[in-house]
Amino acid sequence: MLGFMQQAHVSPRASRSSVLVIEEHPFQRRTLAKRLHALGVPRVLEAARAAEALELLGARAGSIALILSSVDMPELDAHELLRALAAEAPQTAVAVLSTLDRTPIRAKIESKAVEYGLHLIGMLEKPVTDDALRAVLVRALAGAEHAEHAAQGAAPAERERTLDQDGAADLLTW
Repeated sequence: MLGFMQQAHVSPRASRSSVLVIEEHPFQRRTLAKRLHALGVPRVLEAARAAEALELLGARAGSIALILSSVDMPELDAHELLRALAAEAPQTAVAVLSTLDRTPIRAKIESKAVEYGLHLIGMLEKPVTDDALRAVLVRALAGAEHAEHAAQGAAPAERERTLDQDGAADLLTW
């Protein structure tokens, strides 16, 4: 079976092919990493604390296509974490993870993301489903390839997205 990255027709030259998972709970972090690997993500970086994540971002920001981050981190509140992520990796797609009801906090997180210039592409409720992971991967990879083409001076055509029978995204070529 093809991995997600192959099914999504992600260019092997794409420089942004890693996903950073920021989650303090080891079981949840490892489970997300395993599921991302099963979906075909070639490199999953893990951070248990915000400081560790920011260090990884500083060293590898150009290789990260998506940051999946819990907003329930002990050393930083959600707003501080969003501000720090925006400062370290403003062009990187971010999806936040929470066990809390999304309705009351969604507007606050979205407004802070806009205020900080963060590229927020989704809010996922824990436990995260494979369909939700696929959806944010599609958005993140489409954005990463768009940024890569723009940096190379190319004017990419509008990308079309369809879902195959398995629900895996098929991103058509530029």
